[in-house]
Amino acid sequence: MAEEILNALAHVKDLKVVGRASSFYYKGKNVSLKQIGSELGVANVLEGSIRKQGEQVRITSALSHTADGLQVWSKNYNGTLANIFDLQETFARDIAGELNVVLADPSEARVVEKPTDNAQAYALFIEAQTLVSQRIGDSLPRAIALLQQATQLDPNFARAWGKLAVALAVEPQYAAADWKTNWAAAEPAAQRAIALDPKSAEAYAALGYIDFSRRRYVQMVAPAQRATEIDPNDVTANFWLANQLAATGRTAEAEAVNDRALKVDPGNALLVFYKALMQLRAGDLDSAAKLAERMNAWRGPLAGMILAESAAKKGDYERGAKEFARGFGAFRSGFSKEEFVTIYHGVFGDEAARKSALAVVAQHPGDDIVGTLLLMLGEPEQSFSIFEKSGTGLSDGYLNWLWLPNDYSRKARQHPAFQGFAKRIGLVDYWKQNRWPDLCQPAPERGPDAFHSISRNAISNP
Repeated sequence: MAEEILNALAHVKDLKVVGRASSFYYKGKNVSLKQIGSELGVANVLEGSIRKQGEQVRITSALSHTADGLQVWSKNYNGTLANIFDLQETFARDIAGELNVVLADPSEARVVEKPTDNAQAYALFIEAQTLVSQRIGDSLPRAIALLQQATQLDPNFARAWGKLAVALAVEPQYAAADWKTNWAAAEPAAQRAIALDPKSAEAYAALGYIDFSRRRYVQMVAPAQRATEIDPNDVTANFWLANQLAATGRTAEAEAVNDRALKVDPGNALLVFYKALMQLRAGDLDSAAKLAERMNAWRGPLAGMILAESAAKKGDYERGAKEFARGFGAFRSGFSKEEFVTIYHGVFGDEAARKSALAVVAQHPGDDIVGTLLLMLGEPEQSFSIFEKSGTGLSDGYLNWLWLPNDYSRKARQHPAFQGFAKRIGLVDYWKQNRWPDLCQPAPERGPDAFHSISRNAISNP
């Protein structure tokens, strides 16, 4: 319910509301309002609690200035699930009034839309969207079950269909689920949401992500762009668009889109990770490492991928191995921590260490991240073949490592097999119809689909 109120306030014109990850990070933490205001760039903090007992709902709220911690307003709201949208509407309008935000005429528009007339379906949706955001343990399977119940209770509940599409699309990355099975269910769920609500940014973003996961790189462009056109401030839509741009080698554009999302949600660990990754690609290892250390404060495991590179550059292989295991351990895979440590030393050590690492990787045929690990271990041709034949939807988890400014990435991009690989999986058609990556340029003299890799120095002064 707190997330629903946050979403409602975020759509009030002229009212800046930071995103979910940033807002909820401070829940239960002993942090001063002044510190929150400084870290998030906000002038006010809205605190409160929401209690539900049976059909009864009670919202307790207080608004305070971050500069001095002074509470300037507080109020309690009582209602039922049956009139929850009117309760949210009154709450949002009261907050906007306290902040001197001018709203539309009450007779012309609502601040809080009423997505369903079924109170039970809405309660299931509320519980499910929190689980989708968590993406840990069994949260996604539980969320999917709840959303399927919600759509059965109200088949015209567009937001539930859109959220179901998102949950199905990302489930195989975090839980035991089959990519193809989930794609087959996620796509019609997203289409159903759009048929019910043509302005569903989340459903369009889900379609773009599904196409991206299925390696339909040409097709992913239209829905991903449509999502950000509908809602330029939607964090998920912008993150997934940045994800697609980054994976296809369009680093500068990816960072610009990711920065747009960071303005809305500066405390989002995934967004900070992608910012760090783009800095790493630009060769600014110090800035990348600082951002990764910032992620550590939020216990973001993906920070380990950045810090592993940083530690290798500094010769601190002991820390680097630990960070590597932490970062790659965030993915669903069969590799142990000890095996990741061996692989790290193979990536950054001598030939004997590399052979030991390759022997470890060979013990996990079919694992989703084998292609990425082989790429890092300097076996591009084998890596390309495994990724191409695999059914994994982790395009970002593989393609992102092609564009780093290190030896194994350059070796992969300059390998003769890269030409055919990029063509067969659809990257070349995508580049030709949109924009070539920062580190590749077309070579028409060699053929209509030929290209050559260029050094980072060659693009530093376009």
